Amino acid sequence: MQQITITGRLGRDPETRQAGSNSVCNFSVACDNGRDTVPTWYRVGVWGRQGEMAQKMLAKGRRVVVAGTLKVSTYEGKTQLDVSATAWEFADSKPEGAQAPARTSAPYPTDDLAPF
Repeated sequence: MQQITITGRLGRDPETRQAGSNSVCNFSVACDNGRDTVPTWYRVGVWGRQGEMAQKMLAKGRRVVVAGTLKVSTYEGKTQLDVSATAWEFADSKPEGAQAPARTSAPYPTDDLAPF
């Protein structure tokens, strides 16, 4: 097994399923290597509590960094790149199109009790 760290965008929303007494969250990541116009796709599996958090926090289009072990397999002449993730984190600041939370109070007094 090879250790790998990839950075890319989620190609679909994460899906979680039960595998025995544990859960696994699966999603795909497209990595642009800068040379080709066609990205390299990785299938990622995140187990346990980290997988539950990935399910809640990740969405299609989010940029992530994933670290784990790489398994390369060939099926019907096509190469599959599977990553069993040991860690993941956001690589962007917030989801595209997301707005900042609404402010619940004014940053300064707005009533007549202001000292000036």
